[in-house]
Amino acid sequence: MAQKIQIKSCLKADLPLLDIGEFGFCTDTNELFIGSEIGNLQFAPNDAIGFLSSLTTNNKTNLVNSINEINDRDNLHLIKASTTNGNIIIDGRELRIFNDQDIKSTIESKANAIHDHTINAITDIDTNTIPPSVGDHLSYNGVNWVPTQISNTISSSSYLVELNRWGIKNDKTDSINTVKGINDAFLWAYENNFSYVSLPKGEYLVPSSSSIQPQNDTFYDFGSSKIYMEPNDQERTAILKIGSSDATKKAHHITISNAEFIGDRYAHDYSPGGTHEWGHCIALKGHCKFITIFNCIMKDATGDGFIAEGIYNVWLYPTSSNFEAGGVNEATGSKQTSQTTIRTINPYDVSHFRVTNNDNKFMLTGNGYGTLYGITTDSFDIFFYDNNNNFISALKNKSWYEDIERPTGAESMHFVLKQTSLNGIAFEVRAEPRPEFITIENCEIFNNRRIGITGATIRHFFIKNNIVHDNNGYVGVGIDIEDGYRSNQNIHILGNKLYGHGINDIIFVGTYYVTVQRNSLTSNLSGSGNHWNISNNFFQKSGGSIFADNVIFSNNNSHDAAFSFGAPNKGRNVIISCCTFFNSSIALNQQQPYAINVDNCSFYNDADKYRGSSISSFNYITRLKNLTIIGREQSGATLIASEGTLVENSTFINPKFSGSYWLEYKNCKIVKPIVMATGNELGKQLVFENCDFTIAERFLTFNSPGSDLKLIRCKVLFENNALDFISITDAKMVLFSDCEFSAPNANSGAFIKSSGLNKAFLIIAGNKFYGTSTNVNAVEFTSKLTVEPTLYYNNTIDGIAPIPHIIGETHNSGSTITRPQRRLTEGLQYFDTTLGKPIYIKSKGTYGLYSSESVLRNKGYRLGHLVIEDGKIYECHTPGITGNEKPIFNTLLNNTTTDGTVIWICKGNPAIWVNSNGSVI
Repeated sequence: MAQKIQIKSCLKADLPLLDIGEFGFCTDTNELFIGSEIGNLQFAPNDAIGFLSSLTTNNKTNLVNSINEINDRDNLHLIKASTTNGNIIIDGRELRIFNDQDIKSTIESKANAIHDHTINAITDIDTNTIPPSVGDHLSYNGVNWVPTQISNTISSSSYLVELNRWGIKNDKTDSINTVKGINDAFLWAYENNFSYVSLPKGEYLVPSSSSIQPQNDTFYDFGSSKIYMEPNDQERTAILKIGSSDATKKAHHITISNAEFIGDRYAHDYSPGGTHEWGHCIALKGHCKFITIFNCIMKDATGDGFIAEGIYNVWLYPTSSNFEAGGVNEATGSKQTSQTTIRTINPYDVSHFRVTNNDNKFMLTGNGYGTLYGITTDSFDIFFYDNNNNFISALKNKSWYEDIERPTGAESMHFVLKQTSLNGIAFEVRAEPRPEFITIENCEIFNNRRIGITGATIRHFFIKNNIVHDNNGYVGVGIDIEDGYRSNQNIHILGNKLYGHGINDIIFVGTYYVTVQRNSLTSNLSGSGNHWNISNNFFQKSGGSIFADNVIFSNNNSHDAAFSFGAPNKGRNVIISCCTFFNSSIALNQQQPYAINVDNCSFYNDADKYRGSSISSFNYITRLKNLTIIGREQSGATLIASEGTLVENSTFINPKFSGSYWLEYKNCKIVKPIVMATGNELGKQLVFENCDFTIAERFLTFNSPGSDLKLIRCKVLFENNALDFISITDAKMVLFSDCEFSAPNANSGAFIKSSGLNKAFLIIAGNKFYGTSTNVNAVEFTSKLTVEPTLYYNNTIDGIAPIPHIIGETHNSGSTITRPQRRLTEGLQYFDTTLGKPIYIKSKGTYGLYSSESVLRNKGYRLGHLVIEDGKIYECHTPGITGNEKPIFNTLLNNTTTDGTVIWICKGNPAIWVNSNGSVI
């Protein structure tokens, strides 16, 4: 097609100030203008020359007389700029432009002058070759003056559809002839090399039996016309159709602009039965490339506002029976042994007409639902051969659903799969004509009964800056990329506003390479696939279920939204970052450790929040970093995560940690949380490391006999006057190490308390306890059981009561009575204040236990209490009161002795304390 020059065209009311020498054509008035130094100048108008269609054309005189109707006011005058500032020159006379009367009188005298316009000498007017039509003008073609439509004189590439010529009605009548005429006009324009086609503004009716069918390489301007589907009872209709189910027909480089497509949803006859979900405003099918829908409205369809579908063309169905162990030599194409691959037994035909009809492209795929049976690899090789079975070339490391181009001369091919299993293999080989490089931009799509925009087997689909809303009734989705599964690739949804749908604004099913950016949604974004980028969107009262792998979910804002990431075997390598959530929640269904991670996100909650936890992570551990969570949940906990999850560099203000038990918090700030209470769990641990606490009430009740609690290098500020930071009901082990505890306002209570059930091994070492009242204690362990010791080392007390020394506990120093009794090791040092010197463990005995206390009669003993009888250590195994008479103690290791209601168990030989000289003390 030849190169064409296209000029600016628009409605007259929209005509801008043209540049000097620039043409502008008014599509509604058929007037032509050119830009000049003094503004837009009009070429000779219609009423000056006369409309030729009203003339009797059997002799030239009438044509000449018509042309001579040009009156004096239409005489052209030469107007140009003056070299004198502030002046202009009209017909050689220089005028001062600020002298209105001078200008007025000069122009009026020229305009009112009597002129004798005669063109009787013209003898070369031809009205026989091309009979004139309404709106035609005379133009000179180099040989004759001929009737010519004004649009054809403007640009050799632009055509304004002639309604009368093609029998087109623009008053919403005569649907069959109207669409036939439009299609005939479009075809004629294409065949005559017009690349810009305009349709006069009006209302056009389309019958259910046909559709408007644009031609290739053409820009269509529908002139803000309304195109209606005629009411009908059919299930499958389209107002405008591009492409075909015939794979040999290919549509390309088509733009549809400035039209309103209106379906028959509200006048449709649904009585014949069926779903009636296939009546669309615009439908693309098969080979469609570089198609743009711009500045259009698509509404009221019984099906979709817009749909683009590929053709499901399969010609091979390989199964396990077609494969054997082995490979193919890369250099020769010959079969060879291999322990790591399997290959096709016999070659497959690659010259099939489905391939040649599809630009010699094909792909290996799953079935119609995307399933690859028996396939354990995402990589394979293909070897090509000519018609004499000579090796041509190989394509290495190809992937499922990847387009593969047949080499020139290739007639057959072998597949080599990079797996060893032959069990249950079943896949398909397709040559799939599909829409590609499709754009919908600046459109409004609404009130369609099924879906606003549908893509099924489509690639490189751009949906930009549209308003998509209130598409509901039969289904109710804004944008649906579904049938075709992994065939759908490179989908870009950018800058759209979506609202008024059912559950989902956007759905993807098995879609690869997705970009969703800068959209506003009020329903969910959901689906599955791989390689998604969802960023800079706003979700209001929405959210979504995102089951794709390799997802970046970043810089999104949400209000009153709920998101779920991951599902069985889906949702790996997901990063949620730099997002802001207001009264919203996210659930992470981890399919493996660290599959879904959250970084640098903020959550803001208030009394209106009715969603669950801000973050819930299940199944496996993950890493949560740089979070800010402000405000308390109305239901659920602030954070729920699998045991061992690491929470780093995060801030929690007024959180509810109930349910967030067995996590590891590092470098976190926790302000005024609601009390946290652990349950009866075994083998778990709750760790706070380098965390800052600002507390006004109890933070934690730890009641997990088989689990551990650790606070390491933490800072605790308790603000109220009744101190109560942590209460330990029971635990396996508790560690407070190198922490700073401060309670400047407290006048009672203790930082750490212990109940009478607590059997934990406690280590309190290297801590600083600060307050302003001696009624305040660092610890309050008077009722703790001594089944395991409490070890105190190198703690600092400032302004509060000293830590009391209790028999059974371990300190650096103390009296002879309070010597350490448990977990004693050889060489352990203790400064005995009674003796005034250090002592050491020479031998730890049987179990590293020590006591200097004999059993008393009629005395109550608690679980774990240690005594010595007959040179052996005994531990209270069953608490109670001893009898009146001393029993004979069983000295066999781990045997018991009953003493009243107390049962003692023998723990063997005691540890031995000695002084520096080795003497037993």
